[in-house]
Amino acid sequence: MDKKFVKIVLLLFFINTFLSFPEEEKIVEISASIKPYRIMRGEGGKIILNMRLKKGNYISSAPLLNIEIKSNDGLAFSKNFYTSSDLNIPVIEKDGIKILDVKSHFEIPFKVKEEARPGFKKIEMEIKFFVYSLKSNLCIKYSNKISSGYYIRSKIFRKKIS
Repeated sequence: MDKKFVKIVLLLFFINTFLSFPEEEKIVEISASIKPYRIMRGEGGKIILNMRLKKGNYISSAPLLNIEIKSNDGLAFSKNFYTSSDLNIPVIEKDGIKILDVKSHFEIPFKVKEEARPGFKKIEMEIKFFVYSLKSNLCIKYSNKISSGYYIRSKIFRKKIS
């Protein structure tokens, strides 16, 4: 009885290890970074978002691409919610369909609060949009949570008066 059990467990282990199914391909890859990484209190910076789409997929211009700032320790934004029109992402027409041109990165400006505590911080955002596939002629709602780290220095940024 024990030998059969061990054989079954080993068989299941090898099936899982060597015959595993390929992972689902990602349609969209999104990355975020903060420039500058080390920033003083009172200084301005920007979040840089890059998007790469699998060939044959596009981001629909309607409904709008939405970016919501979930948590931001020590950063001040003009608002907590941005759309593609707020970020001036160009709209182009491809095969009779209006899509967003996300070939280049886009930026969200911010300022570090003077009362922010120094140290390593993390910002979290949620980005929502619709991906249009030319191959399958489908429009899929896509939502992704992204985050990026930054470091607030203990010094306070002062503008030089001349």
